[in-house]
Parts: sequence; C-alpha cells; structure tokens
Amino acid sequence: MIVSLKLLKDKRDCYQNIILRRKNEYSSLIDLKDLYNNDIIDNKVKYLLIDENDVDYDFLHRDIIIEHIYNSILNVKADNSFVIGINGAWGSGKTTTVNIVKEKIKNNINNKDLILNDFNPWIYDNPQNMMVGLLKSILNEADITSNPLEHEKIFKSLINVIFKKAGFDDTFVNNFFYNLDTVEKIKDELDDFLEFNQKRVVLFVDNLERAEADNIIFLFKLIGQVFDLKRITYVIIYDEDRLKDIFSDKLKIDYHYIEKIIQQNISIPPIQQELLWNVCRVCIEKLLIFYGEKNLDEYRLIVNLIVSEVKDLRMLKRFLNTVVTETFAVPHYLSKYTLFALNTIKFFDENLYYNIYQNKRYFITTDKIYDMNTRYMDINKKENNEKAKDLFDELIKNKNKEYQEILSNMFIAVKRYLSGQDIINDRYEDIDYDLIRINKSIYSGMYFDIYFSQSENEFLEIDKDIDDFIECINYIKDENLLYEFIRQKIISINIKYGISEYLWIDKFLSHIRKNINHSECLIVKALYENILELNDDMKAFEVSSKDKVKYFIARYLKKCALEKFNKIVDLMKNDYKKLNIIYNIRYLFNVLC
Repeated sequence: MIVSLKLLKDKRDCYQNIILRRKNEYSSLIDLKDLYNNDIIDNKVKYLLIDENDVDYDFLHRDIIIEHIYNSILNVKADNSFVIGINGAWGSGKTTTVNIVKEKIKNNINNKDLILNDFNPWIYDNPQNMMVGLLKSILNEADITSNPLEHEKIFKSLINVIFKKAGFDDTFVNNFFYNLDTVEKIKDELDDFLEFNQKRVVLFVDNLERAEADNIIFLFKLIGQVFDLKRITYVIIYDEDRLKDIFSDKLKIDYHYIEKIIQQNISIPPIQQELLWNVCRVCIEKLLIFYGEKNLDEYRLIVNLIVSEVKDLRMLKRFLNTVVTETFAVPHYLSKYTLFALNTIKFFDENLYYNIYQNKRYFITTDKIYDMNTRYMDINKKENNEKAKDLFDELIKNKNKEYQEILSNMFIAVKRYLSGQDIINDRYEDIDYDLIRINKSIYSGMYFDIYFSQSENEFLEIDKDIDDFIECINYIKDENLLYEFIRQKIISINIKYGISEYLWIDKFLSHIRKNINHSECLIVKALYENILELNDDMKAFEVSSKDKVKYFIARYLKKCALEKFNKIVDLMKNDYKKLNIIYNIRYLFNVLC
C-alpha cells in the first residue's frame, strides 16, 4: 500500500511538473493571416500573440483600390509636385493598402528612377525639427551626392528664413552660407538637386493624426508652399474625421484649407462586413481550438457578440491578444466561459463591466452571507427589487440579443429580470447548488469578486484541493487503496481547514453527486465509517460538516441499487458509537422525496 501511495504521489508531482513546463514553453508572434490559414507550424508553441504591425499583402480583397493608387503615383508628371491624399477611417486598412502599393512599385519599377521613402511627422516635438526631418527625407533618400555642408546650408538657411533666425547668429548664417535668404532661392536649389540626379521621389506621410496639432498645419504649409518641388509626389495617409476634429477643435482653422494642398483624394472604403465577420469568426474559433477548447458551441453566443462588435482587423488583433490570451493561455480555476464572457464585455463595453462590479449586490443571488454587500439584501425585498429592476432597465434592457443572452447565462438575476420575475426572491428552484460549486459560478458570493480581480481566495484554494483529490480518486483502481486514500483525506481536512472544513465537505459532495459514479458506494462507506472525525459545529447559517454527510448518505441510500443499499446498511448494524448518527440518517431517509 505504501508503494501504491508513493506511485500516486509521483503521478501528482508529474502532473504539476507538466503544468510548470507549459508555463515555460515557447510563445510565438504570428500574423493574423497565418492564424486564419491555420499555418501554425511549430508544435512547441503554446502561447500565441497576433502581430499588430502593418503588413504588405492583401487580406481584404482590395485589388481595385490598390491598382488605383498604384497608377496614380506612376502617372504623375516628373516635372511637377503632386499631393495624393489616402483617406480612410481608423482601422480601415489604409497603411496596409499603401504597403501593398509600395511593394508593387518596388517589384515593377526600376528603383533608380523612383525613390520611395516614409516620413512620420508624429516623432518630432516641434515644427523646426519636423521641417529638417522632412528635408532630410527628400535629400538623403534621393541619393543627392552634394557635400554634406550643402545640406547643412539649406537646413540652417530655411530655419533662418522661416523661423526668423531663431537660435542662430545672423551674421554667421548669412555670410557662411552664401546669403541664401529667401525660400524661393532655396526651392530652386532643391529643384536643381533633384533635376540633376534625375530622381522622382515619392514620400509617404503616415500617422498624421498622431502629430501635434501645430505640426500638422505646419506640415501642410511646408508641402504646399516650401517643398512643392519638381519631381516629388507626396502621399498623405490620414483619417478625415480625426483630422477635421483637430482642425476645428484645436487649430480653429477651416478644414477646406487641406483641399488647396491635396490634389487627388482617394478614399479607402470600409471593410466588407461579411468578409470581416468571416475573418473574425474563423480566427477566434481557431485560436480557441489551439488552446484546447473542443466544444466551440459552448462559446457560440460570445463569438456572435464579438463578431457584431469588431469594427476592423486592428480591433480584432487587439481582442485576440488581450481577451483570448488572458482567458485561455493562462491557467485559471474559474469558469472559462464566464471569464471569456466577462473579459469580452470589458473589452467592448467598460461601462457595463464596471457597473456590474459596482452593483454586485443585485447580481449575486447565492452564498450571499459570504459578501458584505449582499448578505442583508433579502431583508427588504420589495425595495431592493425595484432598485434592481431600475438598474437592469438602464444597463440591460436596450442591449442587443447577444449581450442579453450572455448576461442571462452568467447571472440568474438577469435571467429572472428578462423573464419578468422578481430579481431578489425566496424561490430556489432555478438554483442548482452542486453546479454552482463545480462551475464556481460568478453569481455566488464566494467567487464574484475574484472574477474581476482574477486573484484567489479561500474558496478557490479549497476548489483546487478538491480538484486534485477528485483526479486521484478517478486514477486509483484498487478499492483498498482508494478507501485508505479517502479515509486519510477525511481525517486530515479538519486539521488543514479548521472551521472551514464544512466548505470542503460541501464542495466535495457536490462533485460526487454530479461527476463520480463508479466509486460512489466506496466513498459513502468511507464517509460513514469516518464521520466521527468531522466537525459538528455550525458556522453562521451553514449546516455542519457532519450534517452534510448525513444528508448525503441518506440521499444516496434513497436512490442506490439494493445491493449497494445493503452494503451500507450492514455497516450500521451493531455500530453503537454512531446510534445518534444512524437515527439522523434514518430520519432523513424517510423524509426525502
């Protein structure tokens, strides 16, 4: 027997080592397209994140708009400055579309004739530095081979002219740099550089809305008045709605000013809704499968909600990296369905998420004595029901079907509200306490808080211990070894948990009633024969550990087969030390329906 127990301990240690190794296994940053196509090659990868960097392939079937931008850039006359605006809402795929165009140009056009470069105005802290950065982007990438001092001459002369010689000695600048004191002379110099090298420069200006407001308007002035150079094409990528807000709210400038600068405006259309829905659903389901979820139908409502709320691929990537990873990549002892639903609500509707937490007294419907906010809610049911209904009218009534159904699955209170019942009532026919214990339901006062904090408490520690114990019971095949293992556990729980012993017994019995069948008779035998080891004290309104076991044995005898009934009854014959316990079990047996 000692050898068998050692093997059992070794098996459990091995199980813990597997969990530890899983935490240290490889993570991987993959592209959304790889997830969609199921191209996850390395089977060592256990932790997936989706790369949020812009890509250079067409995932949205935008061949027409790509060709339009491509032809617009190529057909600009070399001896003119030209400004193309690429306008699209945030997340519409502007940058990705432009990246595809760039790649297409590189693959089809001689790089010596057409220079492509990127300029990010948001990285500059003031207009002066931004102007120098823009000019360097033009000169350096155009491979203009003049002396670096010539470049420096232009930089400082422009600063001197445009910024009224701020920060420089007037005599030094004018004398050393040949007295280039007008913008027109500088522009002529730049034009000569570009013409001499026979280069066409295409400058892509992205992330415009992220720049300081003053830098944005200054950039448009530079492009329209200072750097309106021959042989240069500007491609400005922007979100029109955001830019309008900046112009009206911060700059107090008429937005139509931009129309004087941008000579061709190309709008990126919204993503096709059905295409987005399909990509969203496929990627979520494949990621769930990757994390070992086999019953996708269980998550159908949540996936439907996600599909209805995701507006673009960027949002989808953030959702996958934030919610799916947080819920499924990290080991949790709470209900994955509930965690997934709750984290999804937080991602799309933080107001609803925090309102649920702040008003938990209306959402907790069982184990109220374990939460200070809810233990007295039953005293004034009428008033509290009216308050609960008013709150749910505000939070839930106008939500779409997916939100309502998910909340109804999570909270009995919401289910009652949607069916027109009292939210706070004395009827318990809609409550299955065994499932609450096994599933660690969020509407229990034992678990509500830790779903939001994702920490642990005494109840969860007991759950972990019981989960390990149940696993061992299912693993042991030898009846004598199993009996001894259960007996030792019953003896030890009072020492380990003290006054919380009744919680352990309550949760353990729930698991037996719902999950364990093959060894239930042996468990009943072990419980009965060692019942005197259990505590007889009652805490608050809870039944003692001993009384819970009495009720469990009586219930088992009521439903078990005659052969097993006789086995348990035979144990009670001549057991004079337990006469009072036998009497209680007999009484419960008779009153049970």
